[in-house]
Amino acid sequence: MVFIAVKLQLRSERGSPAALIIGVVQPVVFITVTTQVESGRDDQVNTGLVIGVGLLAVWGATVWTAGAILRWEAIGGTLAANVTGMWSPALVLFGKSLGATIRNTATVVVSVAVSVAVLRVHVPMRHPWWFIAGVVGVLVSGVALGMLLSCIFLLTRHGEAVASALMYALFILGGVAIPVSFLPTQIAWLSQLVSLRWAQELLVQASSGTPNAYTLGALFGLAAAYGVAAVALLSLIVNRARRRGTLELA
Repeated sequence: MVFIAVKLQLRSERGSPAALIIGVVQPVVFITVTTQVESGRDDQVNTGLVIGVGLLAVWGATVWTAGAILRWEAIGGTLAANVTGMWSPALVLFGKSLGATIRNTATVVVSVAVSVAVLRVHVPMRHPWWFIAGVVGVLVSGVALGMLLSCIFLLTRHGEAVASALMYALFILGGVAIPVSFLPTQIAWLSQLVSLRWAQELLVQASSGTPNAYTLGALFGLAAAYGVAAVALLSLIVNRARRRGTLELA
């Protein structure tokens, strides 16, 4: 079932202009601007910029693709079939979110790698296995967040506005747009609840040679928490819709 859901999601995103812009165009432009606008930056700064751009692109793609899965199911009239079939609705959503996240992450990684090679930006890789673990963490976190966002967006008719607000809010809280140390103390603690922050730290640490097991644990721990919350929220939505007879309307 998961494999079928992954294939369906990949097929539905084939040729999507949004996926092309977010996964290919934006990373190339951002890396070109941030790494070439000023010469003389050291490798550590360039590494942080490249990783930050990659995570920005992955998170943006997650919001606009995986986050919209259930909303598009409702619009297309297939939501009821997906949540009343023999398979668990959470399993179907997991497969579709996995498909969207795999595509998004792979596209961004290739775009970033090609940009770095063409622009000859030196990004050290002192602990490649830790870096791979960080990329896997980004993938797992993206799947869980995509599921959670998809449930949240189904609850409101203003999904696009919510998506925009969440996207830029987590850019800031995740320490990708600005360092976490620059945040006001009143909201700085919120960054600890954002997996994007730990993904950024782990990938930079792996590159610089100072990986931290706590950072890896925080990344996967938050991903697990997002996944549990997504399953619980989806169950709540489905049960409520069944009681009211509004599955087609969510």
